[in-house]
Amino acid sequence: MKTKEKLIRQAVSLILEKGYHGTGINEILRVSNVTKGSLYYHFPKGKDQLVTEALRSYTIKLSLQYKKLLKSADSLEDGLGKLINHAIQELELSEYKAGSILINVSQELGSMNKHLQATCKQLLELIINNLERFFLEYEIEKWEESARSFFISFQGAIVISKAYQETSFLTQLKTTILSEKYL
Repeated sequence: MKTKEKLIRQAVSLILEKGYHGTGINEILRVSNVTKGSLYYHFPKGKDQLVTEALRSYTIKLSLQYKKLLKSADSLEDGLGKLINHAIQELELSEYKAGSILINVSQELGSMNKHLQATCKQLLELIINNLERFFLEYEIEKWEESARSFFISFQGAIVISKAYQETSFLTQLKTTILSEKYL
């Protein structure tokens, strides 16, 4: 694996587990087995540039996974259920260290770092737009509102599931979908 990819991958992993402030450059270097010089070669602006690239990398991969899951769906309910099942699997496999890096970073930074906040917003819109297109495909009358409502509930269920270290909140959301709340 290339040095830059290794740094990005480890940054994602550590930020998911410990947050932006809880993850230091030295820890990323230690876990990646990379020198400080190599880090600054690839990311001359330091931690914020590395985190920006980590957010982009993670979100693009997640967006592609979501697109694949939604494309394979037989119905709106099936697609949303697949997203929820994916989140459940990720949380359980990571022993509740995974979650939503965008939500974590944007909430932790608030308005302290305008650049990272703008990056989070842009990347959240990528995911939301994919959901909106999916709702539109199924000719949901209020497709934008419904997609955003689902996204909010979905992200909330992920955050709470991570905090409680159980997936019952995501399972409950899936039951809600089947009862046609978002249709």
